[in-house]
Amino acid sequence: KTLLDFNDINFRGDRIEIIENREIIIKDVFQFLKTVSFTGKLAANRISSRDFKLENLSAEIKNENGVLTADPVALQYLGSSSKLRASLDLRQSKSKFESSVNLSGLSLKALAAKYFPAVKINGKVNCTAELSAEEIQLELLADYLSQTGKPAVSKKIPIKLVRVDNFTVAGTDLTYSDKTVNIDKTKLNVKGDRLAIIENNRWKLSDFDDFLRATKLNGNAAIERLTVPDELFENIKGDFSNNHGVFKADAIKLQYFGEHAEIGFKWNLKEKTEQVELRVEMPEQRTRQLLKKSDDVDLLEGTLNIKAEFKSSGADWGALAKNISGHVIIKGANMILHDVDLDKALNEFQKMGAYGFGDLFGLLTLGPLGTVVTQGYDQLESLEKMMAAEGNSRIQQIVSDWNVVKGVAYANDVAFSTARHRVAITGKLDFINQRFGKITIAAVDADGCIVNKEVIDGPFDKPEVEEVRVVQRTLVRPLKKFLATKCDKPFYTGSVDHPSTVPGKK
Repeated sequence: KTLLDFNDINFRGDRIEIIENREIIIKDVFQFLKTVSFTGKLAANRISSRDFKLENLSAEIKNENGVLTADPVALQYLGSSSKLRASLDLRQSKSKFESSVNLSGLSLKALAAKYFPAVKINGKVNCTAELSAEEIQLELLADYLSQTGKPAVSKKIPIKLVRVDNFTVAGTDLTYSDKTVNIDKTKLNVKGDRLAIIENNRWKLSDFDDFLRATKLNGNAAIERLTVPDELFENIKGDFSNNHGVFKADAIKLQYFGEHAEIGFKWNLKEKTEQVELRVEMPEQRTRQLLKKSDDVDLLEGTLNIKAEFKSSGADWGALAKNISGHVIIKGANMILHDVDLDKALNEFQKMGAYGFGDLFGLLTLGPLGTVVTQGYDQLESLEKMMAAEGNSRIQQIVSDWNVVKGVAYANDVAFSTARHRVAITGKLDFINQRFGKITIAAVDADGCIVNKEVIDGPFDKPEVEEVRVVQRTLVRPLKKFLATKCDKPFYTGSVDHPSTVPGKK
C-alpha cells in the first residue's frame, strides 16, 4: 500500500549483534533499530500511501542508544516547502515520537482538492507545530496502517495519545466561494496550544466543533470582501479567541454599504445545546449609500443609528436559526427624501396605490433589512412610480423598534413623521417562513387614531395588500381636514410625536 521511490540511502554503522547466546536477537526492523547505532543520509523522490504523498525528501538520520533522530528533514507536501525535526524513542516497549514541523506555502487549493473536493478555496498558508505521540506499539501500528481501506475511526488505535502543541497558521490573500458565500482576499493568523488528536487509543476529533472543544487558540483575521448571500461586507477586521469550546470575537469592525459597523460574537459549544450571542452596532449608517437610484442620484439622504442584540440556542445551526431572539432598534432624524413630496402624497392617499406604504415601510423603518422584506420587487423603482407627488420631503423622525422571538420580529414602536404627518406600523415579520404577518401601516392623527391604513400579509416575495379607507374622501379633499378624528383606542402611542404636537410646530 506504500510506494517508496528512493534516490539513495547511505548509512555508516558500528557493531551489530545478530546472534547472542545462541539465539537470534533481531526479529524485525524495530529490533534492528534498537540494536544498532548509525548515522546516514536519506534522499527520496517520492513516498506515498493512500492518504498522502511526500516528494523530494532529504534527511540527516542518526540512531544512537535506541533513539532514532531525523534532523533536519526537508520535503514537499502539496506544493509546500517543509522542514521538520523528528525523533523516535525505541528504548521502551511502547515508543514515543516527537517532532517540530514548519510548512511554508501550503496550497489550500491542493489540500481542498484532495480532502474536501466540494470546497472552492485558493491561497497559501504557513504552518508550524510541535507534534508528539506516546505509547506507540510500532508492530501493531504497521499492521493497522496496512489494512485494506481506511481503518474505522471508532477502532482502537495502537497509539495511546497524539497531540499538537504550540501550533500557528498564517495566510495571506486567501479566497473562498460557494453558491451562497464568497470571501475574497483574507489574511489569517492563528496561534494555539495543546490539541489532542488521539486520546486513549481513539480518534478524538470528528468535526470542527470537536476541534474547538479540544483546543485553546487566539488570532486575528482580515477579509477584504464578504458576500452572504447577496449582502456585501467589506474591510472586515477583528481578533478572536477560543477557550475549549467558547469562541469569542468581541469587536469585529467592518464596512456595510461604505459605512462603519461593529459586531460582537460569542459561540458556546461546551454544552450539547449550543449557544450563540450576536451584537451589531451601526452608529452612522448613511442612507445615501444604502439606497441609490439607477442614475446614482441619492434618494434618501441622512443617517440611521442601528443597534441589535440576539441570542439563540440549539443542537445545530438549523435549530439556532429558528430559536433566535433579541431586540433591534433603528433611529434617524432630519432626513431628506428627494424627488418625492411625501406630505403631498399623504394628503392624496389614493394616488399611492398598492405597495405605496409598503415601500415606505421597508425604506424608512427597516434600513438595511428593507431589502430583505421587499425582495419580490424593485423597491426604489416602485416607490418612485407610485408616488406621483414631485418635490422633496423632510423626514423629521424615524423610530423602528422590534422584539424578535424565535425568528419572528414583532413591531414594538415603529413610526416616522414628516413636516405635517405621522405614519405608524404594527404587525410582525416572520423571517423563518419569509412572510409578512398582518403588517398594518397607517397614517395617524395627533391622538394616534387611524386616518387611513394599508395591511400587508403573505410571503415577502408575493405579499397581498389590502387598502382600508377609514375616512371617506375624494382626491380634492385633503387628508388634513380629518385630523380631528377621534377613536376609542389609539392605534399608535409610541415615541414619535405628531408634527402638530411638537412645540413650535403648526
